[in-house]
Amino acid sequence: GTRSRRGDGFIALEASVPWDKPDNPDIAEYTGYGRLELYWRPARGARWPVPGRHGALAVRIPWGARTFFPSVEATWAFGLGEWGEGWLAPRLAVQYFEGFAQNLLDYRERSSSWRIGLVFGE
Repeated sequence: GTRSRRGDGFIALEASVPWDKPDNPDIAEYTGYGRLELYWRPARGARWPVPGRHGALAVRIPWGARTFFPSVEATWAFGLGEWGEGWLAPRLAVQYFEGFAQNLLDYRERSSSWRIGLVFGE
């Protein structure tokens, strides 16, 4: 993919070629042939709804299919305070997905979901 860094964020453009399998012949129409990712990281002193935390926001939008089945995934991750700094420090992540192709079984169905979990590493 291509990455462009500007200030406290960057834009990533990723292209892919979906596999050609008889099980899911039209999956590329739902996943697209690429993904646009927008990242924004506020300054360390930025205020979030959780006081004293800093985080990152990522939005993913697939593109390139002949038919447009939009999907958006937004993730908000923030450090867990005194549990360490550095690339392996744990972060709490909250993620929202709305759209198609969230999984291989029901890729033709529109779905939405919330997730919460721990992230280790960058």
